This record gives sequence, C-alpha cells and structure tokens, in this order.
Amino acid sequence: MLGLSNNRIGHRGAAALGEALADKKHIEKIGLESNGIGADGVKSLSNALANNQSLKELYLYNNSLGAKGLEYLSDLISGKPNLTVLGLESNGFEDNAEGWPTFADHCAMLPSLEKIYLSKNLISERAAIELGKFIERSTSIRELHLENNKLSDRGSIELSYGISFNRSLKSLFLSNNNIENNDGCRRIVEALKHHEAIQEVDVS
Repeated sequence: MLGLSNNRIGHRGAAALGEALADKKHIEKIGLESNGIGADGVKSLSNALANNQSLKELYLYNNSLGAKGLEYLSDLISGKPNLTVLGLESNGFEDNAEGWPTFADHCAMLPSLEKIYLSKNLISERAAIELGKFIERSTSIRELHLENNKLSDRGSIELSYGISFNRSLKSLFLSNNNIENNDGCRRIVEALKHHEAIQEVDVS
C-alpha cells in the first residue's frame, strides 16, 4: 500500500513518485487524496503503472484533475484486471469533458471493478449518457456514487437506461442532483423495479 494523502505533493511530486513506482509491479492500493497533482500528475502515474496489473484500489479524491486528467485516467486504469475501487470525488471533470466516452468504455472493460466514487464533479446529462452505457455493460459494478452533481431529471433518465439492463448493482447514490420532477425519479424506480441485486438507493 502507498498512502500519501493530504500532502500537497503537486504534479512534480507525482512525477517523482512515478519514477519510484516504475518498477513496483505489485502495489495493490494507492491513496493520494488532496495532493493537487492535477492532470500532469495523473499522466505521470499512468506511465509509471503501465505494467502494474496488481492494483486493486486507487484513491485520487480532490486533486484538480479536470477534463484532461479524465483522459489520462482512462490510460491509467486500462489493463488493470484486479482494480475493484476507483475513488475520484471532487476533481472538476465537468460534464462536457471529451474524455467521458473513453473513460466509461475502459471502466466497462474492467472485470473486477465494484465501486466508483464520482461525487462533486459537475456531472450532468452528457456524462450521464456515457456512465449509463458503462452501467449497462458492467457485470461487476456493485456501488456507484454520484452525489452532489448536476444530473437533473434528464441526466437521471439517461442513467436509468443503463440501470435497466444491469444485474450487479447493489447501491446507487444520487442525492443532491436537482432531480426535481417526478419523471426523473420515476424512471430510476422503474429501472430498478425488477433489479434483484439492488439493496440501497438514495435520490434525496
């Protein structure tokens, strides 16, 4: 395990860390929350972990990754068959980021991915379309956190399409997403009506 949370190492620190990790192929957990590594930092980590297939948990909360960082994340998680948890809260990915389709596609190809944390990322309809496609394809996802975004009714409807085809999801968190009209909630409920695995849903 590598844990360096809340140290503000920045992108230069991430680059140095990447050099140190380049030959460490058996690290299973990395926690770099609140370090301000930015997109360049993720790029450095992606290069360093290219040959690591042991990674199980990756936590990058609050690192100002932005739209470009989302693109580099797709490279980072590619070829990680054992990755089970991906923590990406508060990174300012934004809804119009061009990297959403590739990110969602790569997530869908991870056979062990069970939990994704994407709260507080300004996610709305466009990103929800791609995340819905991921949910539809994934056979491993158990827990999805999208609290405190901007899904609105339209975004929740887009998610519902994917949810209706998924059979692995157990917990879905959508609180504080401006889902104000009955239609958004209704479509989520309908999608979950015959979902035997679901155990917890929050759309408050």
